[in-house]
Amino acid sequence: MSVALGFLRRSGFHLFAATVVAFLVTPFVISLLVSFFPGRSIGLPTIETGLTLDWYGIVLTDPLYRQGLVNSAVVGVLVAAVSLTLALPLVIGLSRTPRLRWLTGAIVIPATVPTVILGMQSLVAFEALGIRGSLLSIVAAHSLWGLPLAMLVLKAAHDRLDPGLLEAARSLGAGAARATWEVTLPLLGPALVVGAILAFVASLNELVMSLFLAGGNVRTLPTVVWPQVRHAVRPDVAAASSILLVVALVATGLAYLLWRGQTNRA
Repeated sequence: MSVALGFLRRSGFHLFAATVVAFLVTPFVISLLVSFFPGRSIGLPTIETGLTLDWYGIVLTDPLYRQGLVNSAVVGVLVAAVSLTLALPLVIGLSRTPRLRWLTGAIVIPATVPTVILGMQSLVAFEALGIRGSLLSIVAAHSLWGLPLAMLVLKAAHDRLDPGLLEAARSLGAGAARATWEVTLPLLGPALVVGAILAFVASLNELVMSLFLAGGNVRTLPTVVWPQVRHAVRPDVAAASSILLVVALVATGLAYLLWRGQTNRA
């Protein structure tokens, strides 16, 4: 009886987990399928309609789409670099200054604020500074999201480090800077990559702040896609969205594998 009850519980949980995963994944699958639809309006391909890669060819050869994709990649890389550059010294410094650890909560606040508010505030601030519409303004705005994500990842990894390793290095004569460089940073290596990936993906998918700030030649791919969605959704829009989706999924999968390796090693 107990064996049968255990089997039913496991089966019920597996069904529940599969349902949740299906709920989360189905929109992605539909988006990908629409991008292969050969018609000029959106739809799901069937055996009769067949599949086509023409829409991906249009996206990759159209100057507007291509420039948006390049801008998104450049902005994402810069946001990842800025986020790590700011997050790493903050995490290490705050761990050594207990009375200032409350700053961690303050730094992650932007990640909880609606992007329309961040975009509006950034618009006013960057307009006053005369940099609205520039690459710098978009990178700075996206870093409001990237920095909290990178910091949370690095803090979680740093908190799991064995403090005895750093103390051993110090006892062998290494200064604080050398011990950090030769002990802490190598151990945080996977977390650094994960933080960079999450900041990159957050920037890649961001739309609202970019709508407030983008202009001229500095338009990210989501801001190129959005005006076309407002009038009619065509398969080329689905193809452009699918490119973002695939990049985000691959990057997130890589981040998960690296994070699992980091936690298993700690």
